[in-house]
Amino acid sequence: METYSELRRKWETEGKLPEFEERMMNLQNVVMRQTDYSAEMARSKLEEHDLDVQKIVREYMGLDDKKAEADTRSTHQKVYSEFRSFLDDAAGSYYRKKEAEEKLTQLREMQRARITKIIEARKLAEENNTLINDDVGAEVAGAEVAGAEVEGKSDE
Repeated sequence: METYSELRRKWETEGKLPEFEERMMNLQNVVMRQTDYSAEMARSKLEEHDLDVQKIVREYMGLDDKKAEADTRSTHQKVYSEFRSFLDDAAGSYYRKKEAEEKLTQLREMQRARITKIIEARKLAEENNTLINDDVGAEVAGAEVAGAEVEGKSDE
């Protein structure tokens, strides 16, 4: 699209400058009717927007100059894209759920191992007639078991 200055120069070289000014006045009046711009402001906006009245009115109304992108996909493309996105979401939630279950299983196994250590420590303590404080954590009980095993091996 030609700019305002190019159009003016073109009409001027053809010797039709009065016709150009008349058309410019008509466009200026249109802009003034559609907005509350003064004559000077309407003329400057016409020059700024290369005589495009729609751009001026859209700018005045605060509308975005970009047109909304039309969805050019066919109905089948839309259906299959929705289907793919649904399956992607389902697969993602499945893998997140599976990962959470694996972590839970690992935590349960660690807890079982810890409890087993405590039970073994208590059995060993009963065999050796020693007391284990219930407030003592599994690490301390495990250390006592390890210490008792080391003492038992050194005695043999």
